[in-house]
Amino acid sequence: MLPTGGGESVYYQVPALIFVGLTLVVTPLGPLMEDQVGRSREVGLRANNLNSEQPNSARREIGEQVRDGEVDILFVSPERLDLAALRFLLEGVDVCLLAVDEAHCINEWARDSPRPAYRRIKTLSRALACPTLALRASATPEVREDILASLSLTDPLVVVRSFDRPNLSWSIVPGGARHNRLSEAYRCVRSVGGCAIVYAPTRCSIEVVRDASALRGVSVEAYHAGLSGVERTRVQGAFMEGECRVV
Repeated sequence: MLPTGGGESVYYQVPALIFVGLTLVVTPLGPLMEDQVGRSREVGLRANNLNSEQPNSARREIGEQVRDGEVDILFVSPERLDLAALRFLLEGVDVCLLAVDEAHCINEWARDSPRPAYRRIKTLSRALACPTLALRASATPEVREDILASLSLTDPLVVVRSFDRPNLSWSIVPGGARHNRLSEAYRCVRSVGGCAIVYAPTRCSIEVVRDASALRGVSVEAYHAGLSGVERTRVQGAFMEGECRVV
């Protein structure tokens, strides 16, 4: 358990650089997966991912690369582990490490919506018979115990660091009517340097905030599940590359 930005990725990137075989990383979110692939490539790893938005031909090509030993680290969603095609692929591959990112999703009482597929990872872990690593920025002692039990980890080394991040601060500002909240969001975005993320509860409200911010001259994009995979990839890329300042 390390604070966000504390270097969790190093814990699977270094083994992927050193060990012979494939490092398999289970990660829950598409945008996070794309970012992890990019960061792994930056340090010299042959990294790739399998996801549902790829055409079948792309997934077949990546599978062949994995089978031929041309991939050092592969990122997949927990739900993809349930698919027979991936399990068949992994049967013929030497997996040297199974890393479970955002491992709090294993816990059925997690505040974020639980991912049932996470609780089935232990079946794959037993079949692979390789070291298993679980990573999370924060988790209560009860959640940590559930993670250990759900992954059937035997005599694990548990590293727990503080999740405190001195560079972050929290404040609450009364919002009032919608136009007041939009004005306050705009003020906050204008008052900070660099990129910003504005959360809103629905797709419609996300687009309202986007439109209102754009009218005020903010370089802004909307990002939500109603967008196509191509559009989400475009928005994420624009945000990561600094082409838009606010999402």
